Amino acid sequence: MEWNKLEPAIIKIRGGLLNVFEDIEKKQDSILPAKNEEIDTAYQLIRNETFDVLVCGEVKKGKSSFINAIIGEEILPTNTNVATSQVFRIANAEEKSYSIVFTDGTSLPITREQLSLYGSQVDADLYGEPIFEHHTLDYIQVNYPIAFLPKYVTLVDTPGIGALYAAHERITTEYLKKASAVIFVMDPANPLVEPEKQFLEKAFNITNQIMFVMTKMDNYDESYIVQMVRRNEELLQPFRDRVYNKHIQVFPMSSKTLAEAAHEECEVLKEDSLNVSQFKQVEKELLRLIYSTVGVSRNLYAFNVANSYNTQIMSSITEQTKVLSSSPDLAKELIEKKQNLQNTFVRDWGSNGIKQKEIIKKINERLTGFQNQVNALFLQDGRVCSQFMKEIDALDDADQDEAYGKTLPSRLQTEIGQSWKGLLAECQNGIQKLLVQYDQEAKFFVGVSGENDTDDIQTVIPFSPAQVDFFHKFNQLRNGYFTALFASAILGILTVPVAGWVLLPVALIVTLFTSRKEKHRRLQTELRKCLLENFVKMHHTFVLEPISAEEPVTMVQKVISEVTEMSQNTLTHIYEQQKKAIENEIAQLNEQIRKEGEERKVAKQNLENLKLSWKPVYQSLLDIRGQISEIIESLKSE
Repeated sequence: MEWNKLEPAIIKIRGGLLNVFEDIEKKQDSILPAKNEEIDTAYQLIRNETFDVLVCGEVKKGKSSFINAIIGEEILPTNTNVATSQVFRIANAEEKSYSIVFTDGTSLPITREQLSLYGSQVDADLYGEPIFEHHTLDYIQVNYPIAFLPKYVTLVDTPGIGALYAAHERITTEYLKKASAVIFVMDPANPLVEPEKQFLEKAFNITNQIMFVMTKMDNYDESYIVQMVRRNEELLQPFRDRVYNKHIQVFPMSSKTLAEAAHEECEVLKEDSLNVSQFKQVEKELLRLIYSTVGVSRNLYAFNVANSYNTQIMSSITEQTKVLSSSPDLAKELIEKKQNLQNTFVRDWGSNGIKQKEIIKKINERLTGFQNQVNALFLQDGRVCSQFMKEIDALDDADQDEAYGKTLPSRLQTEIGQSWKGLLAECQNGIQKLLVQYDQEAKFFVGVSGENDTDDIQTVIPFSPAQVDFFHKFNQLRNGYFTALFASAILGILTVPVAGWVLLPVALIVTLFTSRKEKHRRLQTELRKCLLENFVKMHHTFVLEPISAEEPVTMVQKVISEVTEMSQNTLTHIYEQQKKAIENEIAQLNEQIRKEGEERKVAKQNLENLKLSWKPVYQSLLDIRGQISEIIESLKSE
């Protein structure tokens, strides 16, 4: 399983699929089913040659050290304290270069020595967060010669989850949404904890290409490592059927020993360190993950989409030919079958149907949960308030109290806004999963119920309904219907001012008290009071009070109303799309049944010509299926 052998096969598959989608575009005909949105989604997906492999896990688990070790150079900043504060994107390149990239797409070259300045929380704490006039930092780009990494793949180092700095976890979660694959890093100190499981649940909703690495094995004896590997594999078993290879395995390794091997000049000692690090096993699985991501994931999805449409085309041609070739009674029987399918679909899947009602009920349950979570956000014993209380308790003197008090209102609004953003994203993902489920089930019903009984349809056997199909459909929906709505809702809470922020009365306290110890005690008391009063005000502003006289609803009510409307519109769109497909088939069959004599003969010949013109698509799909299967088997056999 070497990249120089796999790459030509993957390029050939991708080229074949691109040709298939281009042929589909060229062969559109008014008497055949029109291509649907998923055809365009799959086509765009195949044209996208970039794959992000996200390296993530809890803070201080050795993510950056792991990447440095497999690259063979100490590039990314590492520290025993919380280190990475920004996202690093590491790509294979002939020339070394480093830059910071802003959210507007512009970038600024930096030196290797400046990587820590812009990407380390330790440096940020020492020297202050980097400030860019009129720009917001998006990520730090590192281009470096990395022999094992295909040019299409970018390693993404994230700040981590369970962070002291809440922004770090938010950054990691945002980048997770773009991941093609995930390397989840753990260490042997403790078994998998609940926040890690919750993060993995989110990860498996994005991709099934996930592997597990346990670093820092050099800090523990062998028996303990074996015990922790076994324990974590047990805890990960609930995810077994969702992993790309249906197998849970945790790979222990020592990043420190691997890094030492990279700089060892004696080949014997280098090989010994490499063996001790256990990287060979990690490298084998890492390459399998990368090759599966690049060679299988998108290609399999795109093949299934194109093959499904080809089957639909062949079925339509066969049905129309049967109508033209049959007696009027048999033709009417076939059309009646289609009309019964349409009636059943309208009854069960329409706005008053049982299927939509089931989904809407689940959506409403999601929205109720969202509302409860928002209310919990403002509890004085909740996570956010408790976090600020701990920070206030940790202040050492009056100067720190005063500095903290000046930034408290803006930090509160930012923290609440970002937490709101996280709750919205969680709600969004849950609702979109329900909508994808409705979409898939509707298509399955129409497809299976409308299958033709004739044996002469040339179709290629699809791959089993792959989990990856769900991921790409899910991402299509997320990037479509809901993007503008959720962006608007998030922006709302970040920009709506809280009337009359409660500020710390520093001047009064400084005047009343001369003892620094007493000033510190009083300022801490006032900070706690200030915090609680601001929480009450934010709760009123965002949850209890109307947005304005012109808009007499609360922010939460507005979001719930808009999400409900958007969800209903999406359900209607999915329903109408499938209903229209059935109606078009019935209309075309009725059109054919009305033809007589020479017109009927011409129509039959036209259908035969269309069938012949689609034969190369069938042959291409047959070849591509075999090529994808060969890659899947080669990855299994290694």
